[in-house]
Amino acid sequence: MEFNFYIPKKLKGIAPLIWELKADQPQKWIFLPEFNFDLAFNLDTPWIIQSDYYKNRSFNPTENFCFVAGLHTKPLSVEFMRCHLFGIRLNTIAAHLLFGIHCKDLKNWSIEGDIVFQDKYNFIQDAVSNISDFHKRAVWLEEFILSSLSCVPDLSLAMKITTLLDEISLKNCRKVQ
Repeated sequence: MEFNFYIPKKLKGIAPLIWELKADQPQKWIFLPEFNFDLAFNLDTPWIIQSDYYKNRSFNPTENFCFVAGLHTKPLSVEFMRCHLFGIRLNTIAAHLLFGIHCKDLKNWSIEGDIVFQDKYNFIQDAVSNISDFHKRAVWLEEFILSSLSCVPDLSLAMKITTLLDEISLKNCRKVQ
C-alpha cells in the first residue's frame, strides 16, 4: 500500500491535507468516526461499503469518479480488491463555503461530485485524470479549491476561526497529556 500527502499552505484553516491512497491487494478496513469530510476522486474500481445508511439507499459513492464523503458518526466498513483514491480533507466550515451545504446534511452520507460541481465536473475529471504525478495533482487541486473559494466573502474570517479553534484544541490536548 502507498499513501502520499501534501499540506496545502494556501488553504490553512480550510484543508489540512491533500492525500492519495493506492493499494494493489484486497483490503478490508473500518473507518472510525471523524469530524472532517473529504472530496475524493476514485481513480480505480468501486469499493464494497458495509453501512446501513448506504445499503438502505442503494448508494455507493465510490461508483462515481468524484464524491464528497460526509461526517461519519459510526464506524464504516469497506472492502476493495484494489484502490487508487485521491482527495482533499476539508474542515467542516468548508462544506458551507465550497458547496453551500450544511454539515448536518452530510452526516453519515456522501454526495456525488457532479451534483456539487455541476458545470465544472468534466473539467475536474479531465484535470485529475490527466495529471499523473501526485505532487502536481495536489498543487492543481489546492489552486482549484482556492479559486472556488475566492468569491466567498467570509473566507478570511472562516480561515482565522478554524485556525484559532485548531490551536485551542491542540493546547487543550497538550494539557491532558
